[in-house]
Amino acid sequence: MGHTLAVCCRPSPRWRKAPRTRHIGLPGSLGGTAVQQGDSTWPIGYIRTQQVSGATVIEFHGEIDIAAAQQILPNLDAATAAPSQTVVIDLTPTEFFDAYGLRLLCHAERRVKERGGWLLLVCPHPMILRVLRAGRLIGRFTPLATREEALILSDSEATG
Repeated sequence: MGHTLAVCCRPSPRWRKAPRTRHIGLPGSLGGTAVQQGDSTWPIGYIRTQQVSGATVIEFHGEIDIAAAQQILPNLDAATAAPSQTVVIDLTPTEFFDAYGLRLLCHAERRVKERGGWLLLVCPHPMILRVLRAGRLIGRFTPLATREEALILSDSEATG
């Protein structure tokens, strides 16, 4: 006897028709745009890069999906271009992350390793950790709970 799987879904609030919005650029960010609705502005998939304690820290912000990945990739390439660098990718400010986000992580890790560097991943979100597990990437990346933990590990590697 066959089994039937019934799935009932309500439309996500994400897909509801929103009031009038306006897309604007975010100063100091790389890739992505922002949506301004009334007085509120929130990012849609962008990265911010900074140097902290000798490491390149790349924060992923907003929703990291197919649209964001296409905008982020050139900026991610620029941020991972230097040889022998330690790169910390921080997913703490990320609100949504799917397979395209995994693709960006793998791309960044490959580029950093090809240039003799080291990539650390900060991921405190249980849902993103589930995406990493589903993609069988927990062995490739060892997610750390905080940026501070990654920077301590990076510093200890750099000093000896």
